[in-house]
Amino acid sequence: MLWFYRGFPLRLRQLEAFRAVMLCQTVTRAADMLFISQPAVTRLLADLEESAVSRSSNARAGRLHPTAEAQLLYEEVNRSLIGVERIARMAHAIKTQQRGALHVAAPPSIALSFMPRAIGHFLKEHGEIKIMLGVYDSRTIVDMVIGQRCDVGIVNLSISNTGTHGDSLLSAAHVCAVPVGHRLAGREVVVPADIEGELFLSHPSYLGTRLVIDAMFAAHGVKYKPAQVEVQVSAALCSLVAAGQGISLVDAITAMEYKGSDLRFIPFRAVGAAGVFGADTLAAYPDQAGRALHCACAQVRHSRTGSPVSDEVGSCLGQPEPDLVASA
Repeated sequence: MLWFYRGFPLRLRQLEAFRAVMLCQTVTRAADMLFISQPAVTRLLADLEESAVSRSSNARAGRLHPTAEAQLLYEEVNRSLIGVERIARMAHAIKTQQRGALHVAAPPSIALSFMPRAIGHFLKEHGEIKIMLGVYDSRTIVDMVIGQRCDVGIVNLSISNTGTHGDSLLSAAHVCAVPVGHRLAGREVVVPADIEGELFLSHPSYLGTRLVIDAMFAAHGVKYKPAQVEVQVSAALCSLVAAGQGISLVDAITAMEYKGSDLRFIPFRAVGAAGVFGADTLAAYPDQAGRALHCACAQVRHSRTGSPVSDEVGSCLGQPEPDLVASA
């Protein structure tokens, strides 16, 4: 790990150069990123390493390869610089007399579908506010809210988590995505036993959604055939189903945004809460703008998208159950 002497204070520009080199892995590209010369980047790195016991990188084949210590330091440096950049944006907003800005963080399932429509609805009434929408996993979003590195976070939380961390936004039953010619395509409802022996597409095992769904199938004694592909984003699961790689369970929000006509999304019913998906709103700064954005999300909760499956799965959306927080 890099240890710093108290007598060698770090400068912000050194940390910016360090992050740029970590991202670009060459001094040339880092210099272009920072709009400074290559010797300036080299000097900033040298000053940083002068304050440290060990080197931050090793050069091989014309590229800089970060040491293990530098990789550890990078995570903390990146988090700190995000905070500094947020302060800079706020200072600029004050200087230019902008009325406000919101940094919104959301997971892919929400950011790629639901949030754009909610933001559009919000800006009709609050056109003076600038919004930056970032896409992160739910664990990172919780950390960002706690560390006040975003204003509003939309997160998917495991149903096994009994604490309510924010305002519940919506609940949505999972739906079964199958090709139009599949044996299940004619069903009005799919139950766990229908998945027995099917080639099944899943999220990676480190995501809460995968754990919840696998636990539900295990509780019903159902064994599926794991597909060769795992993917984090639910929209990609739909595309893989359309490509004939298996069937899957996705949230109704993602299903409503699907524009094709080659899939059927069938309501999925299982005993207990394992088949429920939802979202909570967390706010680092519960100001008027943040509350207004939450209201905009709630107002578009039942709106139709115009997609072929919108009416088919719209009934799967609803207000959150009192004792449930979201799963992901």
